[in-house]
Amino acid sequence: MLSPESSGRDDLHEALARLGVGVISVDTGGGVVRLSPFAERLTGWETDDAKGRPLEKVFRVVRKRQATAGAADKPAVGVGVTYEGTLISRNGQRLTIEYTVAIEHARATTTVVFHDVTQHRLAGLQIARRDTHDQLTGLMNRDAFSASIERALADVDGAGQMLTVCQIDIEQLGFINKTCGYLAGDNLIQWVAALLREEARENHVLARLAGDVFGILTIGVGSLDEARRVAESVLGRLQHFLFTWAHQTFPVGASIGLVPVARGAHGVADVLSAAEHACSQARGSGRNQISVCSLQDEELSLHHQEIEWVTRIKKNLSEGGVALFAQPIRPLKKADRDGLHFEVLMRIPGDDGLLKSAAGIIRATERYGLMSQIDQWVVRTTLRVLKEQPKEVIDRLHLCSINLSAVSVHDRSLFELIRHQVEDSGVAPEKICFELTESAAVENLKLVQTLMGGLRSMGCRFALDDFGMGVSSYAHLKHLPVDYLKIAGDFIEDIAINPLDHAMVESITQIGRVLGVQVIAESVSSQGALEVVRSLGVDYAQGNHVGAPLPIAELLRSDEVKAHLAR
Repeated sequence: MLSPESSGRDDLHEALARLGVGVISVDTGGGVVRLSPFAERLTGWETDDAKGRPLEKVFRVVRKRQATAGAADKPAVGVGVTYEGTLISRNGQRLTIEYTVAIEHARATTTVVFHDVTQHRLAGLQIARRDTHDQLTGLMNRDAFSASIERALADVDGAGQMLTVCQIDIEQLGFINKTCGYLAGDNLIQWVAALLREEARENHVLARLAGDVFGILTIGVGSLDEARRVAESVLGRLQHFLFTWAHQTFPVGASIGLVPVARGAHGVADVLSAAEHACSQARGSGRNQISVCSLQDEELSLHHQEIEWVTRIKKNLSEGGVALFAQPIRPLKKADRDGLHFEVLMRIPGDDGLLKSAAGIIRATERYGLMSQIDQWVVRTTLRVLKEQPKEVIDRLHLCSINLSAVSVHDRSLFELIRHQVEDSGVAPEKICFELTESAAVENLKLVQTLMGGLRSMGCRFALDDFGMGVSSYAHLKHLPVDYLKIAGDFIEDIAINPLDHAMVESITQIGRVLGVQVIAESVSSQGALEVVRSLGVDYAQGNHVGAPLPIAELLRSDEVKAHLAR
């Protein structure tokens, strides 16, 4: 029969075993006295075999600082100190453990208590890996790839080596996801990752940067040709691969951007931005192309400027740094001088603090998905400014023109936003005109017709901007119920000396008469141009010669408005 003391110890050891804890008792001479059942399981030693043997024979530990040496240490015996190491069992199995030593003075024994942390450490490594690797492919994620580039850039500066960064955009993923489902798309992404591993060499770092975007960092490359050969090999396999899913077959292909980096003060963001730009250039050249872009590329510099402007616009929109200006639109016939007519323009602070025209960055804002946000801000802010004006000023307002971009036409919430803002402002809808470029209207004809129908039913008006620049301008007019045609400034600037421009403006003006649409000449910059457009029967003129842009609130309180009010 077991003694109560022995029974209690067994219960304790059983409870410790459930917690994954093993216990070894050692006498004052360092010989093993007893192992708990769980300690027997982990060490591979039974108590009968281990009894009397030196602790280091039974409890073979390679402490963490020597984990790669392969030699077992004599267990450290600092009382109350927790150590970490690798336990080598009797049959050679290795486990990561934490252990501590306790001395029982009453029994003249030392107790080693240890805990198997192998699974815990593995879980920690898995969590750390999830932070640095893409779960679907096992490749590095963007953050880890950026860190690798940063380390490689330090080596470039220190050793004069060369590195290249390659961005690979896979085609057709979105279409496959839509057609066959995301499981099919995931299968394609995993196949691409496997292909990259097959093509990779020792000096390559692979990553999945985004949904269908992969990256290759080549470190210590001897020449650009070497990196280009790898890109060509990857592209060759991709463009000849046919992805099959559920009896459907899809060509794949890719666009690849390649950036070489030698010595120089370059940051990770510069390199990744250049790779993205090079990839964009390849995509613009057609399917299955490779584009090489240096960090000194002039187009890349423009690309960086565009990104800086987009960032600046976002910041200023949120902080109230964007300003609204208004440029007068003057009637050219005395009978039409019945109120203030202007176009709303946006101005952004530049590096020098001066307000700059946003016209030069419209393409960038559209590319980066900011244009719709800008249009909505302009609509809200313009109508708020008008709401704040005295009634007598609004009474003298003939027309306020607000530009809408092609991107905004696709926003189905735009109509409701405009309707709400117009109603809230209290301004008569007939005093609000929305301008769309001819190209935007033609590209989105059905959407524009729907938007026009809704806003015109409220009473708002429409102008077709930059008219005449399209190949089939006249053909689309009958499908667009506009109130104004704004002749593109390209035809106005040299109209006094260019017969072709003169003929174009005359033709557009005649078409306007037939359709019952009023015509506005943009970019009137000289008295000569003003006289010509007046003689051709153009209804309105806009440009610096007839009125420079002013802050909208200043224009609404100008001497001109006061003169109207005094009549």
